Amino acid sequence: VVGAPRYASYGRVYVLFGSDSMVDTFDLSDGADFIVSGSSITRDISGSLGCGDFNDDGIDDLVIGAPSQSTNSGGVYVVYGDVALAGELDLAVASADITITGHAGQLGRDVAVADVNGDSVDDLILGAPYADSNPDGLGSRQDAGVVLVLYGDSTHASAIDLDAHPADVIIYG
Repeated sequence: VVGAPRYASYGRVYVLFGSDSMVDTFDLSDGADFIVSGSSITRDISGSLGCGDFNDDGIDDLVIGAPSQSTNSGGVYVVYGDVALAGELDLAVASADITITGHAGQLGRDVAVADVNGDSVDDLILGAPYADSNPDGLGSRQDAGVVLVLYGDSTHASAIDLDAHPADVIIYG
């Protein structure tokens, strides 16, 4: 998985599937096995990328951070892995399997995938380094940042708004 966050001002992700006969040099201008292209809304996708089985189907999924989306509020896109995955997903005309928004502060600046809760299903770990937080009600901590964890399972909605439905775990800076 290769990210090109400044490609055509909107960003692009290239996925190259491994094999026993891989060559040692790739020219991405010749294409890739699967491509995700950003749009004027997503802006700068692919600055952070992750792979793991978030929907528990046995195939790794692609997690794409888009921290500049919505005037730097940010967002995250999840594309489910599939043995038939090929071609291009253009986010200007089609949607990812899951779109995550809310919480602001450049959500998606950092993304990771790991089994945080020990249930053998990969979870999403999302960073929003410039989020304002007020966990104790004593006043906002400007740009203190948060780390958000969404537990993986097979029943996630295609759109997740973290302002309406908080993450499973929130770590405040």
